[in-house]
Amino acid sequence: MAMASDFYLHHYIGHKGKFGHKFLEFKFRPDRKLRYAKNSNYKNYVMTRKEAYIHKNATEELKRITDDSEITKEDDPYGLPLTRLGERSLKL
Repeated sequence: MAMASDFYLHHYIGHKGKFGHKFLEFKFRPDRKLRYAKNSNYKNYVMTRKEAYIHKNATEELKRITDDSEITKEDDPYGLPLTRLGERSLKL
């Protein structure tokens, strides 16, 4: 599958607390693969992981929304540290 662009978006929300690590994560990769993960320790919940390819129009719309929001001009000093590839990611 040919790469549509260099667009990469990683959205993570979660926390670690007395009940363990709870999070929701989405990754939109340049090859148009969407990766989804959800973890919760509620009543022996098993982590969910899914992958799917999305249409190039969906990727283009997501890129447009991200560009219009100007979120990439912001920085979160409390966020995850940048990896050597310049992305914020959590090692599980």
